[in-house]
Amino acid sequence: MEPEQQENPSPNAAEIIQSLSRSAHFAKEMVYKIKSGSTSVSGPELFDTVKQLDKVIKEIGEALKGMPESPFENNDCLQVTDEAFSKRKRVHLQPTPSLLQSGQESLPSKNVEENVEGDFHGETTSENLGAANSKGHNYNTSRLIEYARNMSFGDQEKNRNSRIPSQSLPRIAEYMDPLYETFFCPLTKKIMEDPVTIESGQTYERRAIEEWFSKCDEKGEGVTCPSIGTKITNTSLSTNLALKTTIEQWQERNEATRIKLAHAALSLGSSEGMIIEALKEIQGILQKRKHKKEIHKLKMIPLLAQLVEHKDVTVKCEALGTLRLLAKEDEEKELIAQTNAIPLAVRLMSSPGEQLAAVSLLLELSTNSLSLCEKIGSRPGAILLLITIKYNTTDSMVAEKANMTLNNLVKCPKNIKIMAENGLLEPLLSNLIEGPEDIQVDMASYLGKVVLSNESKLHVTKRAATSLMRMACSDNLLGRRHALIALGQISSYHPSSKPLIEAGIAPMLIEQLFNTEACKDGMELKEFSSAVLVNILESRPNFETLQLNAQGRNMVSDYVIFNIIHMIKSSSPKLIKNLVRILLCLSESPKAMTSILAAAKGPDTMHMLIELINYSEEDLTIATAKLLILLSAHVGHTLADKLCKTYGQPGNLIKTIDTNEITELASVTANFLAKLPSNNLAFNISLAQRDTLPIALHMLHKIQVGAIRTSRFMGSYLEGLVGILVRFTFTLYDSEILSLAKSHNLSLVLTELLMRPGNDEVQRLAAVGLENLSTETITLSQIPPTLIKKKSNKGILTMFNKPKTTKPETKLCPIHKGVCSSTTTFCLMDSRALETLLACLDHQNVDVVKASLSAISTLLDHRVDVHMGVFVLSKIGAAQQILNVLKEHKDMSVWQKSFWLIEKFMTNGQSLHCILNDKVLPVALVTAFHHGDITTRHLAERVLRLLNKIPNDQAV
Repeated sequence: MEPEQQENPSPNAAEIIQSLSRSAHFAKEMVYKIKSGSTSVSGPELFDTVKQLDKVIKEIGEALKGMPESPFENNDCLQVTDEAFSKRKRVHLQPTPSLLQSGQESLPSKNVEENVEGDFHGETTSENLGAANSKGHNYNTSRLIEYARNMSFGDQEKNRNSRIPSQSLPRIAEYMDPLYETFFCPLTKKIMEDPVTIESGQTYERRAIEEWFSKCDEKGEGVTCPSIGTKITNTSLSTNLALKTTIEQWQERNEATRIKLAHAALSLGSSEGMIIEALKEIQGILQKRKHKKEIHKLKMIPLLAQLVEHKDVTVKCEALGTLRLLAKEDEEKELIAQTNAIPLAVRLMSSPGEQLAAVSLLLELSTNSLSLCEKIGSRPGAILLLITIKYNTTDSMVAEKANMTLNNLVKCPKNIKIMAENGLLEPLLSNLIEGPEDIQVDMASYLGKVVLSNESKLHVTKRAATSLMRMACSDNLLGRRHALIALGQISSYHPSSKPLIEAGIAPMLIEQLFNTEACKDGMELKEFSSAVLVNILESRPNFETLQLNAQGRNMVSDYVIFNIIHMIKSSSPKLIKNLVRILLCLSESPKAMTSILAAAKGPDTMHMLIELINYSEEDLTIATAKLLILLSAHVGHTLADKLCKTYGQPGNLIKTIDTNEITELASVTANFLAKLPSNNLAFNISLAQRDTLPIALHMLHKIQVGAIRTSRFMGSYLEGLVGILVRFTFTLYDSEILSLAKSHNLSLVLTELLMRPGNDEVQRLAAVGLENLSTETITLSQIPPTLIKKKSNKGILTMFNKPKTTKPETKLCPIHKGVCSSTTTFCLMDSRALETLLACLDHQNVDVVKASLSAISTLLDHRVDVHMGVFVLSKIGAAQQILNVLKEHKDMSVWQKSFWLIEKFMTNGQSLHCILNDKVLPVALVTAFHHGDITTRHLAERVLRLLNKIPNDQAV
C-alpha cells in the first residue's frame, strides 16, 4: 500500500511560525535601534537598516503566503490576518533630505509600504490552482481537499454551512500527510471510520456494505461484491484492524497539525473572528479525540484561560467552552485549576451573556473531583451566585446546570457550610438527619456556627430538632457539644420553642443540667444546656404545664428551684449567668416566686446573690441585678441592709451609673438602687455619703444638654436616675438628707422633670417626689420670730421717741401660714409646680394622674389652712380638671382621690356651680357607692349627701 506522491511538499507549519518569530524579533531590534536615539545614525547606516527591514518584511510576506489561508470555518480569516498585520507593520522608511549628504547613496523615494503590500498579499486564484495541478499531485490534492471540505465542527447539521472555504482548501491540503487510496470506501467515496472486509477480500465502510447487502436481499438477485461483482455466499463482516488503525493514526497526525495552526492563530493576537474560528476548530477536534500531547506541548490551557478575559463576549464564551471540553479529562482539570479560569468563570456567572458558558465549565470541573469542588466552593461568591442562578434565573438550562454544580459541590463538607451561610440549608439538613455519625457531627458543628435568619431557625427546628436532641443524648461527647450549641442557636428564635417543647426538650435539658458529671467537659455541657433552657423559658410557655417526668414534676417544682440555687454556689460564671436568667423567667410564676424567696432566705444565699454583682462579667452582673430588683419587692430591706455590709458596696454600683455611655449595665444598676425600699434610712444615708445625689443630678444635666450619647437604654436609665432622686424625699426627716435636698433645689429639679413629656414613669416619679416635698413643707414653713407680737408697756415717754424706720413686710404663704420658698421649704406655690401638676391631670397614664392628685391633695391637708387651699385651687380651675378625671378614667383609686378633693371643695363652698352642674359626677358616685372598696364607698356617700342624693340620716 503506497501513498500517493506530492511534489514540492510545503514546509512544516511549525517551521513557518519559527521563521515568522525570528523575522519579527529582528525587525523589533532594528526599530528599537532607530527609535532609541542612543547613537547617531549616519546615512549609510540608515540605508542598510532600511534594506534589512525591507528584506524582513518580504520574508514575512512570503511566509504568510505559504501559510494555509485557514484551516477554520471562515474564508475571510487569512484576509483579516493580512490586513491586521499590514496595519500594524506599515512604516514609512523614506529618510529626510537632511540625512542624505553628498557622497551618500540615495534611497529609493518609493514608500516601502507599497513593497510590503505587494509582497504580503497573495490571492489563491484559478491560475494558482492550475499551476499546482500541473505539478503532478492533482489527484492526491483533490482527495485531501475533499476530506477537508467534509470537515465540520461538532454537530454536522448545525454546522453544515461552516465548512472550510474552497479557496483555502488547497493550502490546507499541502500541510496534511499523504493519503492512501485504500482509506476511501468504494461505495461512499469517503475515508472509512469502521473498515470491514467481506468474503471477496474487498474492504468497505461497515454501514455502507450492510446497506448494500440489504438491497441485494430485497431484489432477490443474490448478494454480490459491489466492486468486482462476484457472488457472496457468506455475508459475515471482518473488521480490518490494520487499516482502521492506520486511518486513525493518519487522522490524529493531521488533527494535531490543525491544532498547531489554531494555536498559532490564537497566539498571534488575531482578530476576534479568527480567534473564534480557531476556538471552534479546536472544539471540533476535541469532540472526537483528546490530543493531550499537543495540548500540553503547546501550553494551550493557559492561553485559553487568558482568552476568557477577552473583551469580546463571543470569544469569552468559546474559550470557556473549549476549556469545558478539555476538563472532561482529570489531568486537564488540574491544569485548568492552576490558571485563573475558575475565578474568571465565577466572575462571569454574574454576566447574562457569559453565564451559561461559565456555569457549564464549573459543572465539568466539579464532576468527579473533590479537590476542585473545594477550590470552587472556597472562591468568594461562587456558591452564592450558583444559588442565585438556581432559584432566580429564567433560563431553565442555566438553572439546571447550576443545580447540578451545587450537587457536585456538596461532596465537600466545607461547601455545605457555605451553602447554609448563603441560605441553602437542605444539603446540611439532609446530611444531619440521614448521614453517617461523623458527618452528622460535622453538620451539627456547622449549624452552630452559621448565622441563620429567624425563618431559617424555625425551618431547621421543624426538620432537625429530633436528630439534634438524639445527638445531645448520645455517648459521643463532641456530638453532644455541637448538638447543644446548634439547639441554642435555633431556640433563640422564640417561635421555635413550641416545636422543641413538643419534641420533649425540657426533660432532656434538665437531665443534662442536673445529672451531668462535674468535670471540665461536664461543666461546658451544662453551660450549653442552660443556654438552651433560657431560650425556651424566655419564650414564656406555661411553666406549670411544662412536665419534666411522669411523677408530676414541672419547671416550677421545688426540685428545680432549689437545685438551681444550689448550683449557683459552685458553678462557672457563664453557667451562673444562665441559672440566674432561668430564675428570672420562673419568677413570673407565683408558685415559683414563693420557692425562690424561700430558697433566698436560706443561709448565705442572699449574701451570695449580692456578691454576684461584683463579678467582672457584665452579663452576669446584669442578670443578678434584675433578679435582685424582683426580690426587692419582697425582701427589700434585707437586701439593702446586706448591701451596705458588703465590701465595696454600694460604692461600686454608684460608680457604674456615673458613665459617658448609657449601657444596659448602667440602666439596670440605676434601677436597682432606685427600687430598693425608699424609706430605708440607713441605705439612703449610705448613698448620700457617697455623693449619689450630685452624681444623679449631674447625669440628668448631661442628658438634658445632649452631652451623653443616647442608646436604647436611655429611657430605663433616666427612670433609674429619677428614682434615686425621689428616694431621698422619703427620708427628709434626716438632717443630712434634708440639707442635700435644699442645697440642690430638689423641688425645682422635680418640677422640670414633671414638665418633660415622653416618659410616663419619670413624670409619675417626679409627682411622687413633689408630694413628699410638699408634705415636708408643713413642717418646714414657720412664722419668723420677728413677726410674733410681743406685749410691750406704752408710757408717756414713748411719744417722745423718734419714729423707727419700717422694714419691708415679710410675705407669708396663705396655705402654710409661714415663710415659704421652693428652695428651703419646697412649697408647691412658690415653685410653680401646682400648675404643672394640674396639667398632668389630663395625662392618659392613670398612674401619672393618681400621683398628681396625691401631690395636689397635700395643699388640703388638715395641718394647713384648708379653706385657703381650696380657694387657691378654685381660682386656677382645679375643680373642673378633677371632674374631667372622672370622665377619662375608671380606676377606683383615682376616683377615691377625686371624691376626697371634691368633698373639700363643697364643704368649703368653692366651685359649687361646676360641681353641681356636672352630669358625670353623680353617675361616678353611684357606681363607686355600689362597687367600690370600703374607703371609696364612704367618700362617695359623703359627696352624695352633700349633693342631697342621700338623706343625711341614711347609713351606708
